[in-house]
Order: sequence, then structure tokens, then C-alpha cells
Amino acid sequence: MRRLIWSFVAAWGVLALAAPAQAVILAPGDTGIAPSVFAATDLGAVQADTGVQAFSFGGLGNDANQGTVEAWVYTDMVTGNLDFVYQVGSVTKGVIEHLTGFSFSGFVTDVGHITVAGGSAPVTVDRSTLAADGGGTVSFDFPGANGLTTGTKSDLLVIKTNATVYTAGTVGLIDGGGETMPGFAPAVPAPNTLVLAGGALLSVAGVFAWRRRLPVPVLA
Repeated sequence: MRRLIWSFVAAWGVLALAAPAQAVILAPGDTGIAPSVFAATDLGAVQADTGVQAFSFGGLGNDANQGTVEAWVYTDMVTGNLDFVYQVGSVTKGVIEHLTGFSFSGFVTDVGHITVAGGSAPVTVDRSTLAADGGGTVSFDFPGANGLTTGTKSDLLVIKTNATVYTAGTVGLIDGGGETMPGFAPAVPAPNTLVLAGGALLSVAGVFAWRRRLPVPVLA
């Protein structure tokens, strides 16, 4: 029985920590990685949406960086886990070279984009080091001539995770200076959720143990 219980617990752990289906994992400290390319059909139901948010930073006149950004949480159609999605909807002044999401510390991340009409794809994606912030910052990079300039927008920028719960997070827009906006981030499930899941597994294990104790019929 003990062996059976531990088998169920191990199986639960594997499912809880399963990597996103594409499994091109961006680990803490990875920099300059080519982004994954995802399908629009990967996105299921919307769990949360910040709405369109206006940003403005970096000074006045020609030094200003202005535009809009939006963030969402979706259920992934393939894994059932959560996808964190961003889009610079428009740049009305200046340049955006990086969009960051925070915090993904402790979670698996597969990072890429979904192509949209008229959108710009990130050139590379990065994830901060464990020493810096626990590996919590994921960055989509549009460097130099690839920056998002006036009149442009980004593709849908996607961070697939192994999370099943979300909480408040932040979105960063960067070009020399920067601005931090409200966003979303993965969260660890509440203890009572884990207890209920563990209880269900133990109940199943109990049923198997009870069936093993039933008398074996003797054929005449």
C-alpha cells in the first residue's frame, strides 16, 4: 500500500511540474535565445485582462516614449496550464526595445510569440539569473533597428508556464528609461488546494488497498 501511495504522489508531482508542450524551455540566466513560435489555437479561455494601458516615459518632446500595452492570462489549450500574454498595441512616440514580465521565479517558462497581422516579432528572449531576482524576469527583445517605433505594434508575446494559478505581476516597457505597468504572474496554489488534491489521491489509493483485502473466490 505504501508503494502505491508513493506512486500516486510521484505521478501528481510529475503532472504539477510538467513543462509546456513545446518544451523549448527558457531557464534562469538564458540570454539571446530565439523565441518559440506558437499557434493562435494554443490559447483557450481568457482568465484575466488588464485592459489597454497607456504608457509614457523617458522625458518630453522627442525623448518621450508613448503608446499602449495590454496583458492577459489564458488557459493553454494543449496543457491546461496558464499562458501569460502581452502586446504593445501601438507606439505613438519614441521606441520600445524591451518588454518584460515579472515574476516567473520558480516556474517553467517556454517563451515566444504568436504572429498577428502588422505585428513585429521579438528578435530574442531572455530570462534573468537566479542571483539577480530568482530568475523572475522574462524579457522580449527588439534591439536597435528592430525596435518598436512610431506606428508599429508587437506580435502577441507569450510565456507558457506550468502554473495553474495567477496573481498580480508587472509589465515593463524599456528604452534607456522605462515604465512599469500592472500585469499578471504565476502563483503557487493555496495550501488547501494541495491538501484536497492529496486527499483525493490517498482516497484512490485506499480503494485499491481495500480491494486487495477482499477474499479471492475459490472455483468449484
